[in-house]
Amino acid sequence: MIPADNEAGVPTSIRVRVSYATGADAELQCGSKPAAPILRLAAPVPDGGIGDGGAPLDGGAPPDGGAGIAGQWVKATDVDPRAATAWEFRATQPLPPQTTFELLDTAPAKCPCSGGGCKATPLAVFARFATGAGPDKIKPVFSGLIATTCEHRTCPVQSADCCGPFDHLQYTFFDAKDAADQNFVGLHLHLRRDDQKTYDFTHPVGPLTLTDPVDSPGATKWDTTLTPGTWHAIARAFDSSGNEDENVVEVSFVWPLAKDPLCAPRPDAGAPDRPDLATPLVDSAAPDLAKGPEGGGCTCTVGRGRGVGFRGAAALLFSLALALARRRRAERDGRS
Repeated sequence: MIPADNEAGVPTSIRVRVSYATGADAELQCGSKPAAPILRLAAPVPDGGIGDGGAPLDGGAPPDGGAGIAGQWVKATDVDPRAATAWEFRATQPLPPQTTFELLDTAPAKCPCSGGGCKATPLAVFARFATGAGPDKIKPVFSGLIATTCEHRTCPVQSADCCGPFDHLQYTFFDAKDAADQNFVGLHLHLRRDDQKTYDFTHPVGPLTLTDPVDSPGATKWDTTLTPGTWHAIARAFDSSGNEDENVVEVSFVWPLAKDPLCAPRPDAGAPDRPDLATPLVDSAAPDLAKGPEGGGCTCTVGRGRGVGFRGAAALLFSLALALARRRRAERDGRS
Protein backbone atom coordinates (compact mmCIF):
# COMPACT_ATOMS: atom_id res chain seq x y z
CA MET A 1 0.00 0.00 0.00
CA ILE A 2 1.12 3.55 -0.70
CA PRO A 3 1.35 5.35 1.65
CA ALA A 4 2.29 2.87 4.34
CA ASP A 5 -0.01 2.18 7.27
CA ASN A 6 0.35 4.88 9.97
CA GLU A 7 2.59 6.99 7.74
CA ALA A 8 2.59 10.70 8.60
CA GLY A 9 3.54 13.78 6.56
CA VAL A 10 2.08 12.30 3.38
CA PRO A 11 1.94 14.79 0.47
CA THR A 12 -1.52 16.22 -0.08
CA SER A 13 -1.06 15.32 -3.76
CA ILE A 14 -0.78 11.60 -2.91
CA ARG A 15 -2.23 9.01 -5.27
CA VAL A 16 -3.20 6.33 -2.78
CA ARG A 17 -2.41 2.88 -4.17
CA VAL A 18 -3.59 -0.48 -2.89
CA SER A 19 -2.37 -3.65 -4.59
CA TYR A 20 -4.17 -6.95 -4.01
CA ALA A 21 -1.62 -9.63 -4.89
CA THR A 22 -3.53 -12.79 -5.69
CA GLY A 23 -0.89 -14.83 -7.49
CA ALA A 24 -0.71 -15.47 -11.21
CA ASP A 25 -4.13 -16.42 -12.58
CA ALA A 26 -5.35 -16.86 -9.00
CA GLU A 27 -8.79 -15.53 -9.90
CA LEU A 28 -9.40 -18.93 -11.52
CA GLN A 29 -9.17 -20.58 -8.10
CA CYS A 30 -9.67 -17.79 -5.59
CA GLY A 31 -12.72 -15.98 -6.94
CA SER A 32 -13.14 -12.64 -8.65
CA LYS A 33 -10.56 -9.87 -8.42
CA PRO A 34 -11.16 -7.45 -5.53
CA ALA A 35 -13.02 -4.21 -6.03
CA ALA A 36 -11.55 -0.84 -5.05
CA PRO A 37 -11.30 -0.12 -1.31
CA ILE A 38 -12.88 2.87 0.44
CA LEU A 39 -10.83 5.96 1.32
CA ARG A 40 -12.36 8.34 3.84
CA LEU A 41 -11.66 10.82 6.61
CA ALA A 42 -10.73 8.88 9.72
CA ALA A 43 -13.44 8.35 12.27
CA PRO A 44 -12.75 10.42 15.43
CA VAL A 45 -13.26 7.42 17.72
CA PRO A 46 -11.87 3.93 16.93
CA ASP A 47 -14.89 1.93 15.84
CA GLY A 48 -13.54 -0.88 13.72
CA GLY A 49 -14.00 1.25 10.62
CA ILE A 50 -17.80 1.00 10.47
CA GLY A 51 -18.85 4.03 12.50
CA ASP A 52 -20.41 7.19 11.12
CA GLY A 53 -17.48 9.55 11.69
CA GLY A 54 -15.76 9.05 8.35
CA ALA A 55 -16.47 10.84 5.08
CA PRO A 56 -15.58 8.79 1.97
CA LEU A 57 -13.35 10.36 -0.66
CA ASP A 58 -14.80 8.48 -3.61
CA GLY A 59 -17.48 10.99 -4.53
CA GLY A 60 -20.18 9.36 -2.44
CA ALA A 61 -21.98 10.64 0.65
CA PRO A 62 -20.74 9.44 4.07
CA PRO A 63 -23.12 7.65 6.45
CA ASP A 64 -23.83 10.87 8.35
CA GLY A 65 -24.73 12.84 5.21
CA GLY A 66 -21.63 15.06 5.09
CA ALA A 67 -19.98 16.11 1.83
CA GLY A 68 -17.43 13.79 0.27
CA ILE A 69 -14.25 14.89 -1.55
CA ALA A 70 -14.41 14.40 -5.31
CA GLY A 71 -12.27 11.76 -6.95
CA GLN A 72 -12.31 8.20 -8.21
CA TRP A 73 -10.46 4.91 -8.01
CA VAL A 74 -8.84 3.72 -11.24
CA LYS A 75 -7.28 0.34 -11.95
CA ALA A 76 -3.53 0.70 -12.43
CA THR A 77 -2.04 -0.71 -15.64
CA ASP A 78 1.62 -0.82 -14.53
CA VAL A 79 1.41 -4.23 -12.83
CA ASP A 80 1.07 -7.76 -14.18
CA PRO A 81 -2.73 -8.24 -14.28
CA ARG A 82 -2.29 -11.97 -13.68
CA ALA A 83 -0.31 -11.39 -10.48
CA ALA A 84 -2.11 -8.48 -8.83
CA THR A 85 -4.99 -6.04 -8.99
CA ALA A 86 -3.83 -2.52 -8.15
CA TRP A 87 -6.15 0.41 -7.46
CA GLU A 88 -5.13 4.07 -7.43
CA PHE A 89 -7.22 6.95 -6.10
CA ARG A 90 -7.22 10.10 -8.23
CA ALA A 91 -8.51 13.05 -6.22
CA THR A 92 -9.78 16.04 -8.23
CA GLN A 93 -7.97 18.37 -5.85
CA PRO A 94 -5.25 17.96 -3.20
CA LEU A 95 -6.33 16.25 0.00
CA PRO A 96 -6.79 18.49 3.05
CA PRO A 97 -3.47 19.09 4.89
CA GLN A 98 -2.75 17.86 8.41
CA THR A 99 -5.64 15.39 8.18
CA THR A 100 -5.94 11.70 9.03
CA PHE A 101 -7.51 9.26 6.57
CA GLU A 102 -8.36 5.58 6.68
CA LEU A 103 -8.79 2.78 4.16
CA LEU A 104 -11.43 0.08 4.39
CA ASP A 105 -12.29 -3.07 2.47
CA THR A 106 -13.85 -6.50 2.79
CA ALA A 107 -10.80 -8.51 1.74
CA PRO A 108 -9.66 -11.29 4.09
CA ALA A 109 -6.25 -11.00 5.70
CA LYS A 110 -5.29 -14.43 4.30
CA CYS A 111 -7.11 -16.81 1.99
CA PRO A 112 -5.88 -20.22 0.73
CA CYS A 113 -7.06 -20.83 -2.81
CA SER A 114 -9.34 -23.73 -1.97
CA GLY A 115 -12.82 -24.42 -0.70
CA GLY A 116 -14.66 -22.31 -3.28
CA GLY A 117 -12.50 -19.21 -3.31
CA CYS A 118 -12.07 -16.27 -0.96
CA LYS A 119 -15.01 -15.10 1.11
CA ALA A 120 -15.65 -11.43 1.88
CA THR A 121 -15.32 -10.28 5.48
CA PRO A 122 -17.17 -7.43 7.24
CA LEU A 123 -16.08 -3.97 6.09
CA ALA A 124 -13.14 -2.89 8.26
CA VAL A 125 -10.25 -0.43 8.41
CA PHE A 126 -6.93 -1.91 7.32
CA ALA A 127 -4.74 1.22 7.22
CA ARG A 128 -4.55 4.87 8.26
CA PHE A 129 -2.28 7.73 7.23
CA ALA A 130 -1.97 11.48 7.82
CA THR A 131 -1.22 14.24 5.30
CA GLY A 132 1.46 16.85 5.78
CA ALA A 133 1.46 20.54 4.97
CA GLY A 134 1.28 20.46 1.17
CA PRO A 135 1.78 18.72 -2.20
CA ASP A 136 4.84 17.10 -3.76
CA LYS A 137 5.76 18.84 -7.01
CA ILE A 138 9.32 17.52 -7.42
CA LYS A 139 9.97 14.97 -10.20
CA PRO A 140 12.23 11.94 -9.59
CA VAL A 141 15.74 11.78 -11.05
CA PHE A 142 16.51 8.70 -13.15
CA SER A 143 18.92 7.70 -15.96
CA GLY A 144 16.59 5.23 -17.68
CA LEU A 145 17.21 1.85 -19.27
CA ILE A 146 20.73 0.58 -19.86
CA ALA A 147 20.35 -2.86 -21.50
CA THR A 148 18.05 -5.72 -22.50
CA THR A 149 18.44 -9.50 -22.56
CA CYS A 150 16.45 -12.38 -23.99
CA GLU A 151 16.43 -15.84 -22.38
CA HIS A 152 14.86 -19.16 -23.27
CA ARG A 153 13.14 -20.48 -20.16
CA THR A 154 11.81 -24.03 -19.81
CA CYS A 155 10.21 -26.16 -17.12
CA PRO A 156 9.22 -29.82 -17.58
CA VAL A 157 5.90 -31.34 -16.61
CA GLN A 158 5.60 -32.30 -12.92
CA SER A 159 8.88 -30.61 -11.99
CA ALA A 160 9.24 -29.88 -8.28
CA ASP A 161 11.62 -26.98 -8.96
CA CYS A 162 9.46 -24.69 -11.07
CA CYS A 163 5.85 -23.67 -11.59
CA GLY A 164 5.29 -25.22 -15.01
CA PRO A 165 5.23 -26.69 -17.43
CA PHE A 166 6.40 -23.80 -19.60
CA ASP A 167 8.60 -23.11 -22.59
CA HIS A 168 8.87 -19.43 -23.41
CA LEU A 169 11.16 -16.55 -24.28
CA GLN A 170 11.63 -13.88 -21.63
CA TYR A 171 12.77 -10.38 -22.55
CA THR A 172 14.19 -8.33 -19.67
CA PHE A 173 14.69 -4.56 -19.50
CA PHE A 174 17.52 -3.46 -17.18
CA ASP A 175 17.49 -0.01 -15.64
CA ALA A 176 20.34 2.11 -14.29
CA LYS A 177 19.13 1.55 -10.71
CA ASP A 178 19.81 5.17 -9.85
CA ALA A 179 16.24 6.41 -9.47
CA ALA A 180 16.04 8.93 -6.64
CA ASP A 181 13.12 10.75 -5.07
CA GLN A 182 11.92 11.44 -1.54
CA ASN A 183 8.64 9.67 -2.32
CA PHE A 184 9.89 7.19 -4.95
CA VAL A 185 7.48 4.38 -5.86
CA GLY A 186 8.78 2.51 -8.94
CA LEU A 187 9.27 2.45 -12.70
CA HIS A 188 6.78 2.77 -15.54
CA LEU A 189 7.38 1.35 -19.02
CA HIS A 190 5.90 3.46 -21.80
CA LEU A 191 5.42 1.96 -25.28
CA ARG A 192 4.99 3.03 -28.89
CA ARG A 193 4.88 1.11 -32.13
CA ASP A 194 7.41 1.91 -34.82
CA ASP A 195 4.68 3.60 -36.89
CA GLN A 196 3.63 5.84 -33.97
CA LYS A 197 5.46 9.12 -33.42
CA THR A 198 4.59 9.60 -29.76
CA TYR A 199 4.32 7.50 -26.63
CA ASP A 200 1.06 6.77 -24.84
CA PHE A 201 1.98 8.12 -21.41
CA THR A 202 -1.57 7.47 -20.15
CA HIS A 203 -1.11 3.68 -20.18
CA PRO A 204 2.14 2.65 -18.44
CA VAL A 205 2.90 -1.07 -18.16
CA GLY A 206 5.08 -3.32 -16.03
CA PRO A 207 6.96 -5.33 -14.86
CA LEU A 208 10.32 -4.94 -16.60
CA THR A 209 10.01 -8.40 -18.14
CA LEU A 210 8.04 -9.56 -21.17
CA THR A 211 7.15 -13.23 -21.83
CA ASP A 212 6.20 -14.89 -25.10
CA PRO A 213 4.08 -16.95 -24.96
CA VAL A 214 2.33 -16.44 -21.63
CA ASP A 215 2.09 -20.18 -21.05
CA SER A 216 2.11 -20.68 -17.27
CA PRO A 217 1.60 -19.02 -13.89
CA GLY A 218 5.33 -18.28 -13.96
CA ALA A 219 5.09 -16.15 -17.10
CA THR A 220 4.69 -12.38 -16.86
CA LYS A 221 2.19 -10.34 -18.83
CA TRP A 222 1.58 -6.65 -19.58
CA ASP A 223 -1.77 -4.91 -19.43
CA THR A 224 -1.75 -4.14 -23.15
CA THR A 225 -2.08 -6.00 -26.46
CA LEU A 226 1.06 -6.09 -28.57
CA THR A 227 0.65 -6.39 -32.33
CA PRO A 228 3.37 -7.82 -34.60
CA GLY A 229 6.16 -5.41 -35.45
CA THR A 230 8.87 -3.25 -33.89
CA TRP A 231 8.15 -1.57 -30.56
CA HIS A 232 10.02 1.08 -28.58
CA ALA A 233 10.07 1.47 -24.81
CA ILE A 234 11.09 4.12 -22.28
CA ALA A 235 11.27 3.48 -18.52
CA ARG A 236 10.57 6.39 -16.20
CA ALA A 237 10.65 6.68 -12.43
CA PHE A 238 7.51 7.87 -10.68
CA ASP A 239 6.64 8.94 -7.14
CA SER A 240 3.60 8.67 -4.91
CA SER A 241 2.04 11.83 -6.37
CA GLY A 242 2.35 10.62 -9.97
CA ASN A 243 5.35 12.82 -10.82
CA GLU A 244 7.63 11.19 -13.44
CA ASP A 245 11.16 11.92 -14.58
CA GLU A 246 11.58 12.91 -18.23
CA ASN A 247 14.44 10.76 -19.52
CA VAL A 248 14.21 9.79 -23.22
CA VAL A 249 16.47 6.71 -23.24
CA GLU A 250 14.77 4.36 -25.68
CA VAL A 251 15.20 0.64 -26.38
CA SER A 252 13.53 -1.40 -29.10
CA PHE A 253 12.24 -4.95 -29.43
CA VAL A 254 10.33 -7.00 -31.99
CA TRP A 255 7.03 -8.76 -31.28
CA PRO A 256 6.60 -11.70 -31.33
CA LEU A 257 9.85 -12.24 -29.48
CA ALA A 258 10.82 -15.17 -31.72
CA LYS A 259 11.43 -12.59 -34.45
CA ASP A 260 13.62 -10.33 -32.30
CA PRO A 261 17.35 -10.63 -33.18
CA LEU A 262 18.25 -10.73 -29.48
CA CYS A 263 16.11 -13.85 -29.05
CA ALA A 264 17.48 -15.71 -32.07
CA PRO A 265 19.23 -19.06 -31.34
CA ARG A 266 22.98 -18.70 -31.29
CA PRO A 267 25.94 -21.15 -31.33
CA ASP A 268 27.08 -22.47 -27.99
CA ALA A 269 30.81 -23.04 -28.52
CA GLY A 270 30.28 -26.63 -29.55
CA ALA A 271 28.32 -27.75 -26.50
CA PRO A 272 25.81 -30.29 -27.88
CA ASP A 273 23.59 -30.16 -24.80
CA ARG A 274 23.02 -26.40 -25.09
CA PRO A 275 21.82 -25.75 -28.62
CA ASP A 276 20.24 -22.34 -28.13
CA LEU A 277 20.56 -19.23 -25.97
CA ALA A 278 22.99 -20.99 -23.63
CA THR A 279 21.50 -22.99 -20.76
CA PRO A 280 17.68 -22.86 -20.64
CA LEU A 281 16.82 -21.10 -17.40
CA VAL A 282 14.25 -22.55 -15.02
CA ASP A 283 12.10 -20.42 -12.72
CA SER A 284 11.93 -21.54 -9.11
CA ALA A 285 8.56 -22.10 -7.51
CA ALA A 286 7.15 -19.09 -5.70
CA PRO A 287 5.01 -19.67 -2.59
CA ASP A 288 1.96 -17.73 -3.79
CA LEU A 289 1.69 -18.74 -7.43
CA ALA A 290 -1.56 -20.35 -8.48
CA LYS A 291 -1.29 -24.09 -9.03
CA GLY A 292 -0.95 -24.95 -12.69
CA PRO A 293 -3.03 -27.67 -14.38
CA GLU A 294 -0.09 -30.07 -14.38
CA GLY A 295 1.05 -29.46 -10.80
CA GLY A 296 4.68 -28.41 -10.60
CA GLY A 297 5.18 -27.35 -6.99
CA CYS A 298 2.82 -24.33 -7.09
CA THR A 299 0.52 -23.19 -4.34
CA CYS A 300 -1.62 -20.12 -3.85
CA THR A 301 -2.46 -17.98 -0.83
CA VAL A 302 -3.95 -14.53 -1.14
CA GLY A 303 -4.74 -11.72 1.24
CA ARG A 304 -2.90 -8.72 2.59
CA GLY A 305 0.74 -7.74 2.64
CA ARG A 306 1.95 -4.64 4.44
CA GLY A 307 4.91 -2.37 3.77
CA VAL A 308 5.96 -3.92 0.47
CA GLY A 309 7.30 -1.58 -2.22
CA PHE A 310 5.63 -1.25 -5.60
CA ARG A 311 8.71 -1.40 -7.82
CA GLY A 312 8.64 -5.06 -8.86
CA ALA A 313 5.09 -6.32 -9.18
CA ALA A 314 6.03 -9.64 -10.71
CA ALA A 315 9.74 -10.21 -9.98
CA LEU A 316 12.92 -8.71 -8.56
CA LEU A 317 15.57 -8.32 -11.25
CA PHE A 318 19.17 -9.24 -10.65
CA SER A 319 21.99 -6.97 -11.82
CA LEU A 320 23.10 -7.01 -15.45
CA ALA A 321 26.16 -9.06 -14.57
CA LEU A 322 23.87 -11.86 -13.40
CA ALA A 323 21.48 -11.58 -16.33
CA LEU A 324 22.17 -15.14 -17.48
CA ALA A 325 22.21 -16.65 -14.01
CA ARG A 326 19.34 -18.55 -12.52
CA ARG A 327 16.64 -16.20 -11.20
CA ARG A 328 14.15 -16.96 -8.48
CA ARG A 329 10.73 -15.40 -8.82
CA ALA A 330 9.64 -13.12 -5.98
CA GLU A 331 5.86 -12.81 -6.19
CA ARG A 332 4.23 -10.71 -3.45
CA ASP A 333 1.56 -12.14 -1.20
CA GLY A 334 -1.41 -10.04 -0.28
CA ARG A 335 -2.34 -6.39 -0.36
CA SER A 336 0.69 -4.13 -0.58
